[in-house]
Amino acid sequence: MAFLPTNYEEGNIVELQVGAETFTKGDACVFDGSGQMVKATAAGNVPLFYIILEDVLTTASAGDLHRFVRTFTAPIFVADCTTTPTQAQCGTYVDTVTNAGTLDTAASTDDLFFVEKIISAADKKVQGWFKSYTVES
Repeated sequence: MAFLPTNYEEGNIVELQVGAETFTKGDACVFDGSGQMVKATAAGNVPLFYIILEDVLTTASAGDLHRFVRTFTAPIFVADCTTTPTQAQCGTYVDTVTNAGTLDTAASTDDLFFVEKIISAADKKVQGWFKSYTVES
């Protein structure tokens, strides 16, 4: 299958796992080290790809799903992986393997594909996008 684009005509709303904390609608959020969304902090030095779309007034249970809007417009792809993806790989960049049609979620040399979420661990499929580059003339 290689990479299947999923959002050419869809909106940019996605359900992602959250960490155990409260959120206010409109908070900028980032992935933590476990692949779950947490509120961004000052001087975090990470891209702000997501804004939460709902209040979570009582502390969420880690792993609860909540709606976020992406802060960018890019094609989103479903991609095959060589091994079973883990939640901790969400929010990280990974590499392709030799055939250029599959991801190696355990490798991070070239950092070519950003893993947003797991579509199916059993089927070894993740969702995400390709790293953006500045084109030089």
